[in-house]
Amino acid sequence: MFILTTKEKRELVTKCHRFKSMKYSSSLPYAFTEHGVAMLATILNSDIAEKENGILY
Repeated sequence: MFILTTKEKRELVTKCHRFKSMKYSSSLPYAFTEHGVAMLATILNSDIAEKENGILY
């Protein structure tokens, strides 16, 4: 897990419309690497976690 830089946040907001509400936030968002998401999915016990883990591989 890491925090996006201001430049990365601006680029994300510009390219992905679903993050447009983040445009005016003063805080920087946290992000997970693909590997980090896979690791989380292995410890979460839910149908959604299993589905997402399957998409990654």
